[in-house]
Amino acid sequence: MFSRARTFLLVTLFAAILWVFAESESLGEFSGITTVRFSSGTGEGNTRLISPDQAFDGTISIDLVGSRGAISRSEAELIKGIELAPGMAGVPTTDGRHTINLLRVLQDYAPLTRTGVRIATVTPLALEVEVLELVSQQAVIEPNLQGIDVVGEVRVTPDRVAVRLPRSALTNGQEPIRVTARLDETQRKRLPVSGPVKEEAAILPPSAYAGLPGFSIERATATLEFTVRGRSATDTLRSIPVQIVLPPVEIGRWDVQIESEDRFLTADVSGPTEAMERLKSGAEAVIAVVSLSSDDLEAKVETKDAAFMVLKSGAFMLRPELQIVGVKSAVRLKITPKTAPGPTP
Repeated sequence: MFSRARTFLLVTLFAAILWVFAESESLGEFSGITTVRFSSGTGEGNTRLISPDQAFDGTISIDLVGSRGAISRSEAELIKGIELAPGMAGVPTTDGRHTINLLRVLQDYAPLTRTGVRIATVTPLALEVEVLELVSQQAVIEPNLQGIDVVGEVRVTPDRVAVRLPRSALTNGQEPIRVTARLDETQRKRLPVSGPVKEEAAILPPSAYAGLPGFSIERATATLEFTVRGRSATDTLRSIPVQIVLPPVEIGRWDVQIESEDRFLTADVSGPTEAMERLKSGAEAVIAVVSLSSDDLEAKVETKDAAFMVLKSGAFMLRPELQIVGVKSAVRLKITPKTAPGPTP
């Protein structure tokens, strides 16, 4: 009895295996959507760039026929998407515009055909593409330190870099291609006032090549080594107005007059170019502030030194980066108490 049960189980298992195998090998159909992307390929030793028509959004509809097992395997490939490159069967390699028969291309597309499916139809059937031959050239890296006062030469490492561009963009006997190594705004702001500098600068393409399809630069940065002569500027400001500041409790109790010759002062101002430009443009202004205490008022002081500050949007502020040295800072004053109003008769 045990032997008959075992035989029954084996027969049942064998039948199930046969059914699964037959089911997996039964013919089926599949309709789906996948993506098509193009990559550079090699043909005759030169890299090509292939670009589809701008109207093509990268998706296609595809109908497959094959066993259920083959269709299942092909679905995994369709999820990855289809990658075509010049030199593959049905994909052109010569420069210019071409029409690709997508059905023929996909019928020879190895990742799909090796799953065992047959490509029945594809939409769109035809696709317009353009093929460009890309060549490599050595470009000279030139530093761009405009606005920075540099002492001596600027060292660029490396001084050349490989670029890739369409062969059609080259002309016979043309000058070497030149790219630019330039510091960004953040790097420029953190430069020392003077002294040696070593910075990684972004390599930027010349404007004539920046928009070319397939243009690329082998590396992103180059090292710039240079010495900053100085990034500060100096100016002499005349007619700096003098302003009196009193404690709030003393306002209205005293009349403070500034001697006419001391109402405006002169000072030499130096500092970073950016800060000096703000003064020059009028965005900020230097003002001389004479601060009087209650004791100064009671003592009727005749002179008091002014402190130079920066006025911005009606508010006083200190600018530690600015060096402000007055030709003179002592301000002559005439302080008198205001007469209190008498009683009303």
